[in-house]
Amino acid sequence: MRYSRLFLFMLIAFLGLEALVIAGNGKHHDFKTEGYIQSIGADSIVVNDFIFNVDSTTNVRAENGSSFSYADLQENDYVKIEGYALGDSSGRYFASQIKLKQAEQNDSLKIKARGVISALTDSTFDVSGYTFWVDSATTFMGHNDSLISFSDLTEGTNVEVEAYQNNAGNYVAQKVKIESSSSKKDGEEFDFSGIIDSLATDGFAMNQRFFSVDSLTKYKMSHDQPASFSDLSVGSAIELEALQFTDGSFYAKKVEIKNQSENYLEFTGRIDSIGTDFIVVAGYTVQIDSATRINGSGNTTLAFSDLQKGQKVKVKGVETTPNTVTAAKIKVYEFQSNKDHFKGHITAIGVDFLQVDQRSFSTDSLTEYRDSLGQRSDWTAFSNGDYVKVEARVQPDGSWYAKEVKQKHQKSAELEFSGTIDSLFSGAVRVSGNIFWIDSLTQVYDLQDYPMSADSLGLGDGVEVNAAIQPDGSFKALQIKQENRPDLIRVDGTVDAVSDSAIWISGPEFHLSQRSVVLDKNYAQLNSAALNPGDPVTLWALPSNTASPTVLQIQLTASSVTGLANGNLNTPVLRDFELKQNYPNPFNPTTTIAFKINLNGFHKVRLQIFDATGRLVGTLYNGLLERGSYRFKWNARNSIGQDVASGIYFYRLNVGKQAVTARMLLLR
Repeated sequence: MRYSRLFLFMLIAFLGLEALVIAGNGKHHDFKTEGYIQSIGADSIVVNDFIFNVDSTTNVRAENGSSFSYADLQENDYVKIEGYALGDSSGRYFASQIKLKQAEQNDSLKIKARGVISALTDSTFDVSGYTFWVDSATTFMGHNDSLISFSDLTEGTNVEVEAYQNNAGNYVAQKVKIESSSSKKDGEEFDFSGIIDSLATDGFAMNQRFFSVDSLTKYKMSHDQPASFSDLSVGSAIELEALQFTDGSFYAKKVEIKNQSENYLEFTGRIDSIGTDFIVVAGYTVQIDSATRINGSGNTTLAFSDLQKGQKVKVKGVETTPNTVTAAKIKVYEFQSNKDHFKGHITAIGVDFLQVDQRSFSTDSLTEYRDSLGQRSDWTAFSNGDYVKVEARVQPDGSWYAKEVKQKHQKSAELEFSGTIDSLFSGAVRVSGNIFWIDSLTQVYDLQDYPMSADSLGLGDGVEVNAAIQPDGSFKALQIKQENRPDLIRVDGTVDAVSDSAIWISGPEFHLSQRSVVLDKNYAQLNSAALNPGDPVTLWALPSNTASPTVLQIQLTASSVTGLANGNLNTPVLRDFELKQNYPNPFNPTTTIAFKINLNGFHKVRLQIFDATGRLVGTLYNGLLERGSYRFKWNARNSIGQDVASGIYFYRLNVGKQAVTARMLLLR
């Protein structure tokens, strides 16, 4: 009995030890980074400004798998490190594995960022957490690709920046382009559908709105059969592309006369495959020809060659044969989601199923049924032949589940419009100059298709609006979907490091949340653990209450940044003053910060130190200085003489109204 207890005790201890080893092994690989060794000591190593502790358990090996001694590592060796955060106030990590690698020449020195200018000096500007320098080779472009100058930029301007990293570690802008503004353009595009109320010699009326026509207006029947203005009649069901001018008038650009005997479909899904003149989406073969409109967010015009396998798209068209659709319009969405919708006629319905045209859906007690007014209903109120919109989700087994089924009037007057919110009111929103009324039945979705309140919409948001045209001609919003936000951060760059809760892209840190979506090159969803240092990615993020922006979506790309010229990494940055990298760096405990003022005369100068959270640590100088070179020492103490902890610090130089910031690393 005693030996049995002893054996049981040993077994429990062994299993406990195994559990600790397993748990430890899992923990030891939740952080990954790779890069050049900046500093190395007997028990610590610095890579990409991350400080790692090492000990006898750290596994060190060469790229070919052969054993390699930690003592053989040197500064500027290229390594890949896996480890975990210590979780204490030091901000350090533990290196469980160090792998010596052969450094590759790649595009990791290039970056593309899109966002709002948050700070501006006479030689730099900040976008999405990055500081970009400008020089004589930087190109600035306005709307319609017109050439502008650096002086035309202002804080709050939405720009796209292409840049490279020079030998000093600064990002130098090669190209800066101003993105579309929120102001109303002459010729906003609408998609209308409805019934013609009356005809005139120079146009027609539909739901209290008159649409003028001229010799450039295009007409067609279904299947792209040619038509003319004479084919229009009162009561005709039509779809049209219209332009609204700044005076509020509408011009009919294209008019399609609908054949009521034909089956018009609208659905969303992912592109399963691409042919020479078709794509396959949600089981439908979608035929595309010269008459098919292909648009991205904000009504940007796309070509057939821009379509990619895995993209989420919305298709509008006519079902010519079973499961074959001739597309009139294809809309490409930037953000992926698991929610899709279908518009069509009910062909079968029961307590736990629904069939719309050729598409079958499962239903249950949680499926919401709504009548044409948006009021809650029951499946028994629906019957074969009803025209409905189904909000659906794909199940793990590939089947479709209907989350919401709503009756619609196929002949009802509706419009679809993409624009920018320029005013918000109680019960209404103005999008590019047009008022859309909202109520409790208006469905509002964020960038990732999650429901949100109308109160969460903001000025400058890019939105897609589906609205019903009221008898008085006003617009009632049925659905509003965010497509863009003025504070949206988009970065094309390379992964520096990744952990379970964060990712570092070409420097800055971004927070990973449960709603962060990670995609491969074909838009298939991945786990964030599949990302590795060195991977080229496109990242979308939004500012958050924490120090780091929160990731909405990350996608692996074929190359880090496309469309960038090969920049000369030694191109000098021309400026009125120069802030040099501190030396030594990393340092312990003293470092020297040098700068040069190139302007004649005396200038108000301030040199300050900040910690990684942006809090002021101390001021090294605040006063007047004339043209010349200067050096200031910092002894790693704060303003009251206390030693500060190891970690990343920033030093900021202000000369007059200009400022520049650089980073340094204290390693005690």
